[in-house]
Amino acid sequence: GTQVIYPQTNLPAITDPLVIDGFTQPGASPNTLPTGSNAVRLVTLDGSQLGACTAGLTISGSGITAKGLNIQNFSCDGIAIVGSGNQVLENAIFNNSGAGVHVNSGSANTISSSSIHGNLAGGIVLEPNANNNQAVADPTVAITRFADAIPSTDVGGEFTALPDTSYTV
Repeated sequence: GTQVIYPQTNLPAITDPLVIDGFTQPGASPNTLPTGSNAVRLVTLDGSQLGACTAGLTISGSGITAKGLNIQNFSCDGIAIVGSGNQVLENAIFNNSGAGVHVNSGSANTISSSSIHGNLAGGIVLEPNANNNQAVADPTVAITRFADAIPSTDVGGEFTALPDTSYTV
């Protein structure tokens, strides 16, 4: 059944390869439709009981996947990414005071099939040169099939295009 997690303190940054899969909760299921979504997400990460500038998930490693979650009511970003090669798949990310997904630095991050709406700083925010200590200073991200059911999702920031690469937003 439905599980709502109300963290009482900031969650630690995720630094090691890991899969967080809300679809493993009994009764949950990923989307099976070619357009729109019939995903059933039963795990919610709710930041309404936390204080100043708290992100839902902070991904600072590589090889990390977050999928099948509702992430809501955080005082900063729903998901903050400062790593490379990570995946944000089939989540519902909404009502956060920061961005839905904030890619601060890194490359080869994928945001796909997620409903991202109602976040004060925007849906997906890409930051150029946010951290000069990163091997890749300008973040690159593949954004595919997000917010099929919510057409108001916005994407802002600087997008660094690569030769011989196609992008769909």
